[in-house]
Order: sequence, then structure tokens, then C-alpha cells
Amino acid sequence: MQQDIAAHCVQHRPQGRTVPAVLSRSSCRRMSTAASAVPIGICQSPLHPWSVYGAVLRAFFVSLHPFNSTTCSNQRNMQQPIEPHLHLLLRPAKRLLLACSALILLVACQSKQDEIVATHDNGQPAMKRTLRGDVASPSSVDETTFYPNGQVQTEKHFKAQQPTGQWHCYYPNGKPLATANYNRSTTGDWDVRTPDGDPLFQGKTDSTSVDWNDDGSLHIVRFHHADSAYIYQLYANGSIESYGCEVGGQRTGRWSYYYPHGQLLSEAVYISGALNGIYNSYREDGKPTFKGFYIADRRAGVWEFYDASGKLVGTQNYDR
Repeated sequence: MQQDIAAHCVQHRPQGRTVPAVLSRSSCRRMSTAASAVPIGICQSPLHPWSVYGAVLRAFFVSLHPFNSTTCSNQRNMQQPIEPHLHLLLRPAKRLLLACSALILLVACQSKQDEIVATHDNGQPAMKRTLRGDVASPSSVDETTFYPNGQVQTEKHFKAQQPTGQWHCYYPNGKPLATANYNRSTTGDWDVRTPDGDPLFQGKTDSTSVDWNDDGSLHIVRFHHADSAYIYQLYANGSIESYGCEVGGQRTGRWSYYYPHGQLLSEAVYISGALNGIYNSYREDGKPTFKGFYIADRRAGVWEFYDASGKLVGTQNYDR
């Protein structure tokens, strides 16, 4: 009987392993235990991206293998190559690990980090950025600026370094100053309001820049489009001081100037930064002061002058 068992074990021993010519039942048990502890083929399998996962899973499945090592017939089953069986078992495991890796990558890309970029003299944040994705190359950036009192000043959003979504600007008292919508374009639709909520500017621009007074009030708003900029200069109370257009950094077209209470002060026409065209001036009550014409920054033609009641009191011809 022992000889038959020994022959049976020798016939089915694994490749590359020496088995004694005569085995007892106890020696078969020892071989079974050794085979379970070190699965054949793990160290000899080719190196590939799944090698680590495969090794762990092989050890796991072998440890759960429901073999009974009390007989040499079971020892024969243990000594059969387990790679074909694990190949079928590892297919869903690989899919699961791949799905988990993709999920981890997705979560990492959606992770966000807040950072304070600048602070005011009183220690309050002046600018905060929220980065999503890789910090070195974030997928999106949210930028928020604040007044010294903590009130939100601007809210901007970027994706792939381009403006996106809805932008907001606020006055120091929290009232909305401007709203812009960037929809798959670097050109935004802007709606700008006075502190009282009256329309100030509406149109498409590429970007904006803002200057503030020392007391935190808004001073100048520039709406850029190509090489042009629509410029609004404001008094500390939020009313318009002047507005007009610049092309290439030079005033172009009609510019209007106002008193702090909103009355028109003067209006002029510029070409390449120089006064060229009509020039009208008014008193605070709206009555005219003088009217004339400029050519290349020089008065030209006949100018009219008025008294406080708005009556014409004289003229002068600057062409003579």
C-alpha cells in the first residue's frame, strides 16, 4: 500500500521539486503544508503591473483552498498547478482593483485646498484661493478677495486657467457692483450697477481690473475687450466721476465727467488721447458754462460763454 501511495505521489509531483521515492502519510502531510505556505509559480511568474496584487491574491486564495491533506490523493490535488484556477479568479479581482484605482484617482482630482494669498494690515484675509486637483497644476481655481472689514469684494472662478462660471463684485457695504457670466468663452457678459442699483454698464468684456481708494471704496473699474477698455471712475460715495473708452491705453471717443451728486460736469471727444471734437462744460445746476471745439488738443473755431443764469455773454474765435 505504501509503495502504491509513493508511486502515486511521484507521478504527480510538481515540476522542479524532488520527492522522496517512498513517502509515508505523515511526510505527505508535511508536503501539503509546505505547498500551501509557498504556492508554486509565484516567484517564477513574469513581472507585470499586477504582480504584487497577484501574489497577495494567490496567497489569499491558497490559504482558503478547501483541501484535506490527510490523504495522498488530496496531496495530488494540492500539487497540481494552481495558476489556471487563479487566472479565472483574478479576472474579477483585477477589474475590482482597476475600478478602485480609478475611484482613488477621481477623488484625488476632486480634492481641494484653501490657501490665503494675501492679508490686510489688520490681519484679515485680503485674498483666498481654493485649488481643486493637483496643487502644481490645479483643474480649477476659485479666487475670493475681501475688504479689510471681512466683506467679500470679488468672487472669481477659473478652469484650465480660463475664466468660467459666474463672477461677482461687491461694494464695501455688500451691495452688488457687477455680475459676469463666462460660458465657454473668455468673453464675459457684464452687468454693472451703481450703489443705488441703477445700470452703469452692460456688455461683453474679456476681463476686468479694479482700483480702490485708501478707505476701501471703489475708485476705478476697467472692462477690457481686446485692446480696448471701458473705464468708470467713481467718487468715494459710489457715484460716477467719469467714464469713457481707451484704445491702446489712450482715450478715444466721447468721455463724460460728473459732479459728486450726479450732475453732468463736462463732455469731450478724444482721438488717440488728444482732444478732438466738441467740448461742453456745465454748472452744478445744469446750466452751461461754455461750449467749444478742439483740434489736436487746441481750441478751434468759435467758443460760447455763459453767465450763472445760463445766458450767453460772449464768444471768441480761436481760429484768428
